[in-house]
Amino acid sequence: MTDIPIHPEENERLDVLLSTHALGEELWPELDELTAFASDSYGTPIAAVSLVDQDRQFFKSQVGLDVRQTDRKSAFCAHTICEKDPFVVLNAEEDQRFAKNPLVTGAPDIRFYAGAPITINNMPIGSICVIAREPREAFSAEERKELKQLAERAAEIIQSKMPDAA
Repeated sequence: MTDIPIHPEENERLDVLLSTHALGEELWPELDELTAFASDSYGTPIAAVSLVDQDRQFFKSQVGLDVRQTDRKSAFCAHTICEKDPFVVLNAEEDQRFAKNPLVTGAPDIRFYAGAPITINNMPIGSICVIAREPREAFSAEERKELKQLAERAAEIIQSKMPDAA
């Protein structure tokens, strides 16, 4: 497992994340429709909306997961927040960045991952992701576009719950 990537504007990113008042293990039912749609649309047993702070990722909505958070070191979403476009791993067992990751070698046995960054005020605070226990051959440009649109919708929902939202 490689070192976790750090966003080039990590301090600013964390400030924006904190301004959402969304950190913690509380689930947000407002996001459940998105995660259910993502799981169904991509045919994956797992889908989630996660927020990534300096040490952990918190799941605000999830399908097919038993945990509410993981450490950032093992979080695929920690890689997603460093990208502008969706981050895709077709076969985690064969990807040297993830082959020894505990989320690959043990439950939930991630093989395929695709995540799109959720951005607020031009800063990625987390991701919406779909996960499968079987590798995939491909993830099309259209699938990436649709996942990015789901991330935009998740950002709208999060922004609507922020204290200064009117």
